Amino acid sequence: LKEFVLTITAEGIDKMYDGNTQATVNLFDNRQPGDQLTIAYTHATFDTKNVGTGKSVFVNGIMISGRDADKYGYNTTTTTTADIVPKPITVMAVADSKEYNGTIVSDEVPTISPNLVFDDTAEFIQTYDTKNVGTGKTMSPSGRVNDGNDGNNYTVTYHTVDLGIITPKPITGSITAADKVYDGTIAATILTRTLNGVILRDDVSYVGGTANFDTPTVGQGKTVTGTGFSLTGADASNYTVNDSTTTKADILVLVVGTTLAVNASTFTHYSDQVTLTATVSGGAPLANGPQAAASVIFSIEGRVIRGNSNNANIPLVVSGPNLVATITVSILETTITGSMVPGTKGATAYFNDENINYKLVPNPTKASFEFSPGFNILVYPNPSPGLVNFKISVDAGAIVILDLYASDGQLVARVFEGFIPTGESKTIPYHGYLAQGIYRYRARIGNEVKMGNVIIIGVY
Repeated sequence: LKEFVLTITAEGIDKMYDGNTQATVNLFDNRQPGDQLTIAYTHATFDTKNVGTGKSVFVNGIMISGRDADKYGYNTTTTTTADIVPKPITVMAVADSKEYNGTIVSDEVPTISPNLVFDDTAEFIQTYDTKNVGTGKTMSPSGRVNDGNDGNNYTVTYHTVDLGIITPKPITGSITAADKVYDGTIAATILTRTLNGVILRDDVSYVGGTANFDTPTVGQGKTVTGTGFSLTGADASNYTVNDSTTTKADILVLVVGTTLAVNASTFTHYSDQVTLTATVSGGAPLANGPQAAASVIFSIEGRVIRGNSNNANIPLVVSGPNLVATITVSILETTITGSMVPGTKGATAYFNDENINYKLVPNPTKASFEFSPGFNILVYPNPSPGLVNFKISVDAGAIVILDLYASDGQLVARVFEGFIPTGESKTIPYHGYLAQGIYRYRARIGNEVKMGNVIIIGVY
């Protein structure tokens, strides 16, 4: 048996978190005064590697040596307590530059000093102070360490830097333009505006600008160029956009009404004057552009009517918003080749050099009027003792019908029915028996009728 029992105790030594359970302790004992002993241990361990105060420390493999070691029996293990304190680290944001994307997220990773304990990992990020475009923006780090202890094994000091840059995001603006009816100008109306590339829910619009067709003339799929566009809205400063763009639209034909007027609804002599007036409503030049047509050709019954200068093409002249051409002619045999029979006649207008920008619509371009050639009838002698002569003169060759009636309206005789040439007269004697009294004659050419009395004062 040993002479003495040596009681060995331990005092734990605090340490900074290092990711393992290794501990160090100081050993104490109750040796006899003057004895020479050396006390050692093989290992001391914390209960866990994590930070904590008053943590249990287990000391194992205690051994003694020295001159008086044989006198003692002793314990080979003991326990004590000690603290594991957090490891301090500094997390510092770094410079970053990005294109605006509507977030404060940075793709760069903050630096950590000193390094983390082996096997621990970091989840640190950094963010911009705002999402908006700018320079010298404050970058702020944040996050945690994955150490199996909710990051409590470290104390973290964060440092910001004013080295952030967010540049504007380029986006594309486009437009559509409205088709229009020809108006002589290149002005176009913007129909819709679209922005491509805008971040969802950002407040930004494509505004301003004007648009013009490449030319003022009629055409399909014409190029429209818009210029002077810009952005507006709460988030407009975070973007750049094209200030000009092109699209396609049509310029449609301007539909213009036309009218043709005749100054008289009827004429009865070849020497009668007829005024023909053609009007192209709204066909005057627009914005110094071309007019609807240059001139007009008039015709009656398909025969071209010439002006005083023997010109068939009568110029259309501007009168207010309209184009007007007027010609006054006498209906003569030299004007209308051959005799013109009585009845409804048509005057027409044909427009020359029509412009592609206009569509002339008849409303109508044909005017109707009546030609009823005039005639005269002379009855002699009247009163008559019996024999009566009828002299008929016509302005234009026509079929003449002459009837004689009694006072009670009964037809006595058809005195004449036949054609009398233009400008000629025909004397028609009546050889029938007529009792004393008053008779009525009725002469008709077409729709024109002349009537009168014949007085018989004797018996023939």
